[in-house]
Amino acid sequence: MSTGSHHQCFTLSLEAANAFVAERAVRAYQREIVETGSFSIVSPTGGAPITPIACHVANNGDPAHGNLGVAYRLPGEEGIWLLAGSVKDGFPINEAFSARSGSSLWALAAEYPSLNQPWKNQLESIEASTGADDFPTADLSTPLVLAGHPNFAHHLWNELAGLYCYMQQLARKSQPLRMVCLYEPLLPLQYLFDREQLEVERPDRFEKVLGFQPCMVTRLGSTRIPLGLRQRIKAKLPEHTDNAVLAPLEAEFKNASPIVWLSVRLDARTLDNQQEFLTSLLTALAARYPRAGFVLDGFSYPDDFGSPLYADAGGYLASAMVKRERELQGYIADLLGVCAQQFNNPVVSVSGMRLGEVVYLARLADYYVCHTGSLQHKIAWFHNTPGMVHANAAGLQAGAGKWLADQVEGGRPPRLLSSQLVSDLDTIRTINQVARNRDYRINDMASAVAEILDDLSVVTGPSVPIAGT
Repeated sequence: MSTGSHHQCFTLSLEAANAFVAERAVRAYQREIVETGSFSIVSPTGGAPITPIACHVANNGDPAHGNLGVAYRLPGEEGIWLLAGSVKDGFPINEAFSARSGSSLWALAAEYPSLNQPWKNQLESIEASTGADDFPTADLSTPLVLAGHPNFAHHLWNELAGLYCYMQQLARKSQPLRMVCLYEPLLPLQYLFDREQLEVERPDRFEKVLGFQPCMVTRLGSTRIPLGLRQRIKAKLPEHTDNAVLAPLEAEFKNASPIVWLSVRLDARTLDNQQEFLTSLLTALAARYPRAGFVLDGFSYPDDFGSPLYADAGGYLASAMVKRERELQGYIADLLGVCAQQFNNPVVSVSGMRLGEVVYLARLADYYVCHTGSLQHKIAWFHNTPGMVHANAAGLQAGAGKWLADQVEGGRPPRLLSSQLVSDLDTIRTINQVARNRDYRINDMASAVAEILDDLSVVTGPSVPIAGT
């Protein structure tokens, strides 16, 4: 068989290794590692099945952002590594790379070779200082699942969903599943999966999970949240909340109807006229619905914020979270002051509370008006509440609402604010400099408010006057 034929078979075997074995969850190579300790692909040079000899975990960026990748070194002088990463895609093998020649042999998509470059630089340094026969051999009898993204949305969408599907549909081994979990932003794993057998190690420093591994490590990836997992989380939340925190807030809304949930964002992908938008909308809502109650949601601390990992890596993640919450606290306090001068409806802020308690409280909402992204996911991925999403042009394009709903089984598509009411700005205040991260402004405030009021009246019915008025 020719070299070209070998490479074609190699490519086909990588595609097969990346195939999901459940509905948008758990890739074939991931399941094979968990079940057998490793996985096989076709050699690009010899055409025979080969198994990785070594496993290496590395940062492909700032570890505080959850960009940990797993690389598998194939046997042979060519120094071929298979790179598995990309959280949002369920951790596929996204590139095959020769650290000896510096060439990319195959990529799942055109952007991966450049995205992986910092990671590949590390592997080239390792390869230069290590003989082909000197890599530490991984023990195939004790595979390990790595999880724990610090962003709750990625943790739920791309990790917990994969773990749930594996345990519910695919698990064949009788012994407990061995895991290392970095962060648990929403419910402890062993509490959420108390019906299953998990052995979970929680490292106190990043360096303990980096470098060559004594066994094969994998992620259990996914790109959709199953209905059963959504239901399980909602059932578990009441036992994991503090009634002393929630009871006073719930009492505020005892006689309120409708309860409208509104997001507040300062750091990126937000309106430059946000205060005008929120005060205009809240004032109009209060006038239309005299019994309405309002919740302002900004930043939620992860449930496990006391974990030492948040203070690791120079304390970047912990300090960034505290800074973000304090900025929002001051902004929302000013907003509440403005609201108090305009109307008497109850308005409470849940910014700065624990994530689990915010998600549980969100069950009370009848409607939401949220930025696209995790602020919308915080309510819509758990509760099928109707609502309106505002965003920049990329976030309001045709199909965006359906995409948001399709990430959860049984999800409810949000309405999207009409795109002609929004103008993109030049500013992109994120590391990832792409159009979907642009800031924006609402250029017709009256029409935007009217559109939201009209949608709310459709899904909740007409306003009910207060008795005696």
